Amino acid sequence: MNKTLKKFLITMFIIMGIGIVFIIMYFVKSSANLKHDARNNEACKTNERLFDYADKLTDSQESTIRADIEAIQEKVGMDFVIFIVDSSTDLSDIGMYIGDSWQLASDLCDYYRFGWEAWPQGSYLDGYDTSTSVVIVANWDTGDLGYSTGGKARDRISNSKAQKIVDYGCKILRDDPVGGFERMISKTQKAMAGSGHGINFLSPFICFVVSLVLSIIFFCINYSKKAGKDTTTASTYSDGNAQIIDRRDIFIRKEVHSVKIQSSSDSSGGSGGGGGGHGGASGHF
Repeated sequence: MNKTLKKFLITMFIIMGIGIVFIIMYFVKSSANLKHDARNNEACKTNERLFDYADKLTDSQESTIRADIEAIQEKVGMDFVIFIVDSSTDLSDIGMYIGDSWQLASDLCDYYRFGWEAWPQGSYLDGYDTSTSVVIVANWDTGDLGYSTGGKARDRISNSKAQKIVDYGCKILRDDPVGGFERMISKTQKAMAGSGHGINFLSPFICFVVSLVLSIIFFCINYSKKAGKDTTTASTYSDGNAQIIDRRDIFIRKEVHSVKIQSSSDSSGGSGGGGGGHGGASGHF
């Protein structure tokens, strides 16, 4: 085995070893994020998690979706609720009307007090946080879908991530309601396993591919350097009798330029925080 190949293999194993460490970190962090206490929300007004007001699901389909909802709730520690409505749905008895699907999902969450943890006294408008939940409203007449997050779900599922979840489910929701909702349930669980940023959102497969690509790039760079090394020397284009008479660097003049580098403390600005409320996204199916 030549030295170049040996060097490549050693480097590849090192880089892939780092990739394996990242994969282990991914699973450890995911497992930690999915740990949760027992549900202690006593303020919730209903135990129902699937409301098919538009009567679009068969009994079998409802059973399947309820089982999926129960599984994610126990796995993640969150309330996951689906409302299927149409233009004839009447929610006036609870003071609500069919309109923007995301806003309706958020209002229904607040009205029923959905969430895994106990709801705080007062309102999120007073600075309190909402409880961990995802509430979906799918309007079968308009094709609008609202995906509202609260509590830890809002913290871990950014609005951009929520949009991807919604778009993924809406692709097939019209023709395959069970499959569409299952897509959103599955992606929600994966998003909750991460922290919403950094390496926790990298899948094990991506870690493996990145490690492999880095090792190949390293090999190619070093191999090309090896091929081009020592192709010319000081005597390549001479008869070997060349002599260096004088060797000096002469500086004619010196110029100094000063540039102010602005630090973060020189600029103003910031972002506000605190409070609760809802995050999420809207889509169309």
